[in-house]
Amino acid sequence: MGKSSSGGVDNRQNSRDSTPSTSSAPTFKPRQPLACFLCNGPHRVRNCPHKGVMSALQASKQQISNGHHPPSQRKVEEIFADRTSILRRKPTLEYLVNWEGLGPEEVSWERALDLQAFQQKIEEFLAMKSTRSSTV
Repeated sequence: MGKSSSGGVDNRQNSRDSTPSTSSAPTFKPRQPLACFLCNGPHRVRNCPHKGVMSALQASKQQISNGHHPPSQRKVEEIFADRTSILRRKPTLEYLVNWEGLGPEEVSWERALDLQAFQQKIEEFLAMKSTRSSTV
């Protein structure tokens, strides 16, 4: 240890005397295995055998946001209920429709404007609704 120019003791170590420091080379951590967030399988979602669940969810969200238009080949079997919802800041009349040839899981809310071709079914529903008595 030598004296510094200010008269004090120099406490720094000579670089040749120091012990070798750890290298600053990057250390690689092993990657976590792939895990699908739908089923926790060892694959990405795009390769998931259960991605149909996600597709159905996205289709449902798109129907709500776009005001789903029923395909012309479908036919209304029965209308179960009606409601007024707000779409694009406007009240919109919708009917809960059971489609012919489809199961109960395929029942959907459809805008009255999209069901103009099924006016007879709407009139049947409204007639039935008006004759129903409340038991509450």
